[in-house]
Amino acid sequence: MSQQTINKQNFKSLIPTILQNLRKLDFYESSRSAVFAKLNSLARPSKEELEYLFFSEYCYLIIHSDLSEDWNSYRVNTQERQYVSGNYSPWLAKSIGTNFVAFYALDTAKGDSDFLERIYRDSKAHRLLEELVTSSSYTQDCLVHLMKKDSYDLQLVAAKVCSFDNLQVMKKSTCEKVRLEAYKRLGPMEHLDEMLMDKSRHVRSFAAEWMPANYEVPTKSLSDRAYWSFSKILEKVSISQVPMLLGNANLRKNKHMVEVLQSRLDSKF
Repeated sequence: MSQQTINKQNFKSLIPTILQNLRKLDFYESSRSAVFAKLNSLARPSKEELEYLFFSEYCYLIIHSDLSEDWNSYRVNTQERQYVSGNYSPWLAKSIGTNFVAFYALDTAKGDSDFLERIYRDSKAHRLLEELVTSSSYTQDCLVHLMKKDSYDLQLVAAKVCSFDNLQVMKKSTCEKVRLEAYKRLGPMEHLDEMLMDKSRHVRSFAAEWMPANYEVPTKSLSDRAYWSFSKILEKVSISQVPMLLGNANLRKNKHMVEVLQSRLDSKF
């Protein structure tokens, strides 16, 4: 692919067929099947244009911007969608954009079986990758590459659908949402101790919520500083561990916590 940089000034000359085809789609072709049928009858972009589309960091964003600015060419019927502002509907723009990139990804993959996986492995266009995932244009191998992207949004998508083996990697992500999703799919009961000691209070709270009664928690969890997770731990901690909590600083500062612990002692279960 040419090393020429795409920008607002030159991108139209670099991807003419892609833009021409984009403008031939209209409101009634926002569905996947309609977009695919229409594009299948139009001129095919050059190999270089497709390289720009899928591997340029900014190309898809510029295309989407152009779609928004030139919305009149899509003949949006403003009476059919009340939330359309003027002649532009963000929802329709996203729908057309998603199906547009899915068509060219899948169509190119017909003659190049590795093309789809190469997009997920090498592309830095995170927004485009999100659209491909939304359109279900991926394989299991693609998801493995998605896990390694420096985008938490893409990692989260991968965590929702990747294999259980890969979840063992995802639970070590630096993003708490990704870790939590991985733990949920792996089964929190088998990872309670890990979750109770996680650096995220949201992960710890989720673990404490599902922790069984009279559970012997890791010693580190007895000094949890997050209100909700610590409160749940006090409610369900093993009776044998209660003496270890008597000098806890969190208890001395919070009357409610003292009451929770006293109730735990009074229950004797």
